[in-house]
Amino acid sequence: MMSLILQILGPIFNLFFVLIFSKSNTGILKKVSFFLILSYIIFNLQLILNYPELNISLLDGLLKMNETNLLLSLFILIISILIINTQYNIIKAETYIILLTNILGINYLLFSNDWLITIIAWELFNMSLYLLVSLRSDNEASLAASLKYFLLSALSTTFLLLGVSIMYYLTGSTNYEIININLIELGNYNKTLIEISFSLILFTLLFKLSAAPFYQWAPDLYENIENNITMWMIIIPKLTVLSFLYILTNIFTLFLNLFNIQFILLISGILSIFIGSIALSNQWFIKRFLA
Repeated sequence: MMSLILQILGPIFNLFFVLIFSKSNTGILKKVSFFLILSYIIFNLQLILNYPELNISLLDGLLKMNETNLLLSLFILIISILIINTQYNIIKAETYIILLTNILGINYLLFSNDWLITIIAWELFNMSLYLLVSLRSDNEASLAASLKYFLLSALSTTFLLLGVSIMYYLTGSTNYEIININLIELGNYNKTLIEISFSLILFTLLFKLSAAPFYQWAPDLYENIENNITMWMIIIPKLTVLSFLYILTNIFTLFLNLFNIQFILLISGILSIFIGSIALSNQWFIKRFLA
């Protein structure tokens, strides 16, 4: 039980300690951030090793911990700490606060079992990314790319909200498990609305993955943001979205069986391969090449 309490309170303590040390020099703040994330990794690893069949709902079902989301969280935390340790040698002190806030949103997104918590965690995750990409506010090109990313990302979030609203209309609940049961009982009665709901949610996730045809923001943003946050933007958000998508497919059994979902994934995959392969021939800037 103590491990579970630490799992919940860990991110809050992380943010609290970072705020305390925010006025210290960057070297100390980097070490503190490294230590806090490492402690959180140890907590996750302890839960996985001691409770291999862990499946616990917390806060009346708003959060859920199981082996799948703990392993995904652990993997993202390990990648995060490697990036921070290798890439962030000379950065502004406030960047560490933004990065740990981003990790806070990521963990609650992966542990959420209710669309209300998911949306709050999604916004926390996105807001920290908006701050991260706007650090070079003195550069006009960087500011323009950041503003473009902010507006398009905010627009994509409206699709997520609309999809969740339709799902709530169909099932009368925002809890993942209750929604899944009610959707199975509905069967083919409202299949069109179910497909529309999941399709809108998928559009939001594909935008964050910069998959075609939602990729236009990525080359401009990667080219104009600071070099020491490029790796974070390229890796961590995509890992988070892929992990969240994997969790959704495990919870909602109808997700991959809907024709619209299969069609959207197929078209997006083909376009991503085709456009990405052709665009590489004209890219001489390494950041745009990576995008």
